[in-house]
Amino acid sequence: MVIAFFGSAGRAATPAPSRLRKTIVLRDIEVQPMSGSQWRVCDRRWPEHDARSLLGFIERKHNLFEAVQIDHGLERFSFLSLMEATAHFSATTQPK
Repeated sequence: MVIAFFGSAGRAATPAPSRLRKTIVLRDIEVQPMSGSQWRVCDRRWPEHDARSLLGFIERKHNLFEAVQIDHGLERFSFLSLMEATAHFSATTQPK
């Protein structure tokens, strides 16, 4: 499933600004860069090796950031910035 989501990146594969390649932490959410245009979203309240820590992925596509949330089924959302996508995961993550 991840392979299908992160298919050919096309123009989004061009190097992103350095701030997009750093780990972002917002409350209990950690957004870890996988490439210049792809991030993994994790819940820091769970151990890193626990599958429940993985909440989803964010991918930069053209001028949008597409978030795929997998912690409650499979949902897709589009945002104008990486911080908006991160805030979405933070707002929708339930207390442990």
